[in-house]
Amino acid sequence: MRYNDDEHLRRFGSGTFPTIHDDIFTMFVSNVLGQSVLDLGCCFGLLGERIARAGWRAVGVDALAWQLDKGRAAGVTIPLFQLKVGENTLADLLRLVAEHAVDTVVARRSLCVILAGKQKHEANEPLAAALARGLAERGVRELVIQGMAPDPRAVAALKSVDDEIAILAPAFALAQRRGEVAYLRAV
Repeated sequence: MRYNDDEHLRRFGSGTFPTIHDDIFTMFVSNVLGQSVLDLGCCFGLLGERIARAGWRAVGVDALAWQLDKGRAAGVTIPLFQLKVGENTLADLLRLVAEHAVDTVVARRSLCVILAGKQKHEANEPLAAALARGLAERGVRELVIQGMAPDPRAVAALKSVDDEIAILAPAFALAQRRGEVAYLRAV
């Protein structure tokens, strides 16, 4: 089932969160010390909603308005913002981080899309460095990321969580990892 399948919304509507978030949610609740979370590339906002219901303040950001609208219609109550993160909009994302006093970012299989270069097989390293540095400078102390499952056929530049950890390394260091989920702290 794809990440944006309506079945996830049906399950949420019946009181069950999608199991696709279990690994990153478990890593999150086991490690995060922060209080205010940004779900980056949130799709419907279900992971951020799950985090909020567990006691954290959360906001979500996604590039696609229709996904955010479906989340709201299904009952997601966290603030959701439409923003396609890129070189021209990074300042907008960082302003939102500051306005909401975000100290933790979760990103489930979204960094590989956000940090893709003009050619999908190339990473946008300047954007990655600016994102990592900008988050750290605005008080983000923790990242919980879930990378793509390794696939030799993948054309994305960031093919696994290892690639995502490496590209964030100037500002964040690995503290714990389970499979394709990693918990990083600001250095």
